[in-house]
Amino acid sequence: MIEVATPEASRLFHEGMEALARMEANGIRVDLPYLEEAIASTDRRASELLAGMRADPLYSEWRKAFGAKAKLTAPDQLATVLFDRLNIPYQLDPENRGPEEKPEAYTETGKRITKDHVLDQVDLPFVRDWSRHKKLTKLSSTFLKGIKRDVCGEIL
Repeated sequence: MIEVATPEASRLFHEGMEALARMEANGIRVDLPYLEEAIASTDRRASELLAGMRADPLYSEWRKAFGAKAKLTAPDQLATVLFDRLNIPYQLDPENRGPEEKPEAYTETGKRITKDHVLDQVDLPFVRDWSRHKKLTKLSSTFLKGIKRDVCGEIL
């Protein structure tokens, strides 16, 4: 059980819960035209990044590795191209010991981790664009389109 330090702290938390409850019940105003433009702009920038990545010589190596199954948004394919085909050192496992000896550097299925802190170590424009594209698609699909899905009622 957590004890409240002061009556003021208790009142602050209580008032905060009430405010959040009112907000959830009443909703918040959304500038829908602005939201739609933000979605379109974000999607456009993500598409431009994809087009740029397809023009990059590294994508040729990607296509050689995966052929018709090449998917620019697949992190495991990116890891294969970078660390196996191009022999860029995998910072989490520099001795290349593998998931059996270095499980923290790999997913549960034995694939290399491709989180931002790993990809930030790879100094290639293609990888920076890949990371930026991933962030933009997450922004659009999860956050902006998520807000749009929850909009209800008429705009005043």
